[in-house]
Amino acid sequence: EWSQQLDWSYYSKGPLVAWLIALSTALFGHGEWQVRLFAWLAYDAFLALLFVFANQFWQSRRAGWWAVALGLTTPLYFPLGQVMTTDVLLFVCWTWALWAAWRALDQRQTTAWYELGAAVGLGSLTKLSIGLLPFFLGLGLLLTPAGRRELRHWPPWAGVLLMLLLFSPVVLWNMGHDWVMFRHEQGHVVGVADAAGLSGKLRDLLEFLAGQFLALSPLVA
Repeated sequence: EWSQQLDWSYYSKGPLVAWLIALSTALFGHGEWQVRLFAWLAYDAFLALLFVFANQFWQSRRAGWWAVALGLTTPLYFPLGQVMTTDVLLFVCWTWALWAAWRALDQRQTTAWYELGAAVGLGSLTKLSIGLLPFFLGLGLLLTPAGRRELRHWPPWAGVLLMLLLFSPVVLWNMGHDWVMFRHEQGHVVGVADAAGLSGKLRDLLEFLAGQFLALSPLVA
């Protein structure tokens, strides 16, 4: 539906899913596999990133293949990799961003900062939750001497500028629509904060942890 009414953003999500569905159906016609095409490609990219990241991090191809195996068998990832939703695109962008952040900070690769900005910027066109990654990464940089030294150089800020440039369609759209997307997200946060009493908050926390345990599988959790 939303791929037939293209826009720069939407009520609760960014525009990337709609854009990709519109592209695949324009190229190959309307049908189930055409709608799912970019979900499958994104899931393949996610698995490839898992392999490369794990292989480089542990310096072991076996670790890379184990990461792929977990990506294929985890209850959360495999089903969501078969349907065209914001989640499968978020998996790709989040994993790419983590890999880029590790290479920027641990391997001292300057260009990885630009990749980090691109990954978060593209991810922000799917779900705003990817903003948590640069927030906590930036906080960690500010709170450590090595991090503050890193921020004296240009590449991290170039990554930030690239991220903001890619995110700008969402911001501009919301400026003309009473910031509806951000107010929608605020409602989630306020709703959790207003949960009834301490017992309600504890119950919600336990339900969340149990859900994560089952979604990731006991092996990963």
